[in-house]
Amino acid sequence: ELESTRSEAEAARKAEDDLFLQALRGCRMESELFNRLEAQRIETERIAQETVLLIEYPEDVGSTSVKGKAPMEPDVDDKLKVLEEAIGAQRSDRQVLAGKV
Repeated sequence: ELESTRSEAEAARKAEDDLFLQALRGCRMESELFNRLEAQRIETERIAQETVLLIEYPEDVGSTSVKGKAPMEPDVDDKLKVLEEAIGAQRSDRQVLAGKV
C-alpha cells in the first residue's frame, strides 16, 4: 500500500512537472514571437523614417499637384505601399499575440 501511494505521488509530481515545462515552453515561444514582432516594428519605423528623409521633391515649383504637394516618384509610392503592407502584417501579428496573452 505504501509503495502504491508512493508511485501515485511520483506520477502526480511528474504530471505536474510536465505541465509546468509545457507552460514554460509556451511562454518562451510567446516571448520569442514578441521579440521578433518588436524588432520588426522597430525596423518598420526605421524604414519609414528613412523613406521620409529620402523623398526628393522636384525643384520645379510649377510641377506641383492640385493640392499643392509635389507628386511622388513611382518608386517612392511603391516603397510606401510596401511599408503599409508591412505595418498591416505587423498589426495582424500583434493581434494574434494579444489573443494568446
